[in-house]
Amino acid sequence: MSIRFQCPCGKRLSVPDGSEGHRVRCPVCRTVTRLPGEKRSDKADQEHEASEEVQPQEEPPPKTTAPRARILLADDDADVAAVVTALHGKGFDVVLAEDGEEAIELLQEEDRLDLVIVEVTLPKANGFEVCRAAKRRDPARPPMPVIMVTARQKQGDTDLSHSAKADAFLRKPFRPSDLCRRVEELLAPGAH
Repeated sequence: MSIRFQCPCGKRLSVPDGSEGHRVRCPVCRTVTRLPGEKRSDKADQEHEASEEVQPQEEPPPKTTAPRARILLADDDADVAAVVTALHGKGFDVVLAEDGEEAIELLQEEDRLDLVIVEVTLPKANGFEVCRAAKRRDPARPPMPVIMVTARQKQGDTDLSHSAKADAFLRKPFRPSDLCRRVEELLAPGAH
């Protein structure tokens, strides 16, 4: 028996039964997604989970070009697929988080993240908390740019974004191309 799900890029995937709560990578768009289900909580279970992570059956050939920038996208909006597709189209790898708590965990666990896009009104930990966590990372690493997005119309959100040290703030709805342009500007050499 297997679990079937759809990646934000539209690819229909299946993984072995018992993969609930694991992170899987789409072999087409390379997006990392956590499957619904029980999260393991103690360290031994997490190490066990890492050893059992579902891998795509075919690995693409190694690239000789520079590594693709990895973006943490923390948004629980149903329309997140359009943003993921646009970012992939510009050559970015995307790691998804459905709530603020998961985004903060990924900031601590992932070795290489280059930028964070975070919704202000995430469940479990809001976007401002995620932004602060991104800015508190190891000082030996280069600073991580953060783009905050929201559909709310509160003027105070802009002020709070600045106090959390966000690098950009976009109000929804926005065109995915506008977000991609802002991402490229923030990741350009010398931008930080």
